Amino acid sequence: MAIILKIFMIENSKSPSPRFRQAGQLSSQVSSSRMNITSQKLAYWFITKAESIDRPLTPAKLIHLSVLACHEYLRDFGIPLMNESTEAWENGPVLPTLYHEYKEQGFCHPIEHTSRRQSPLEHDDQIEAFLESIWNKYDKYTARQLARASTRPGTPWDITIHSSESFRHPAIGESAILAYYSSLRP
Repeated sequence: MAIILKIFMIENSKSPSPRFRQAGQLSSQVSSSRMNITSQKLAYWFITKAESIDRPLTPAKLIHLSVLACHEYLRDFGIPLMNESTEAWENGPVLPTLYHEYKEQGFCHPIEHTSRRQSPLEHDDQIEAFLESIWNKYDKYTARQLARASTRPGTPWDITIHSSESFRHPAIGESAILAYYSSLRP
């Protein structure tokens, strides 16, 4: 299993394409609509994508895909994808809004439909291309595989959960996210 996780992290840590980041500088094309992105809109995009290819998506996998999108966007563009921070919970990184949205459904059952509280993302080619790249990299993995990879020693979750004086859901800091995801680049 350790070998699979290492391969997973190496395969999925390749530098983003030039359209996302140019020579380590913040892209001048970063959209102002980014600040309008909520975890519900992010969820809507992933749920709609899964439905469009008739692929079941569980709340657990939805949360992992959303967290990965937030963390990789920060690495690629140097700014957060949205205003909500990921938090280090006992079993892994979580976007609290999504957790509370789906906790009553159970995290291993496929999502049957988008929530009434979710609305589509405003059309933004750059954001949609970025989310498509996240989907293409991580859709092939199960929620359990994504969870194991995100809670390995040295991940932002691991560093936060073991260094926080707060025992209740500390926010995962941007510096930990940037340091970890930048270190994965070949």
